[in-house]
Amino acid sequence: MAPLYILRADGQRRMMIETIICGRDGDWMASYGQVDFAPARSARPARIKASCALPATGGRVACLPLHLEN
Repeated sequence: MAPLYILRADGQRRMMIETIICGRDGDWMASYGQVDFAPARSARPARIKASCALPATGGRVACLPLHLEN
């Protein structure tokens, strides 16, 4: 499994991204969802576009990768 990185503010050093979670403000623990990085780790894209939304009926946030760009 290949790690994913983002450049730090100095533009020189990389910081590993382990996970991105999204959740409802004030109740994130009960509602959080994660962006699935598995497709990105195998494809090694230059950019990832994802979308996260809280279902209208409540529950956990659903996060979907929309597009992997090379």
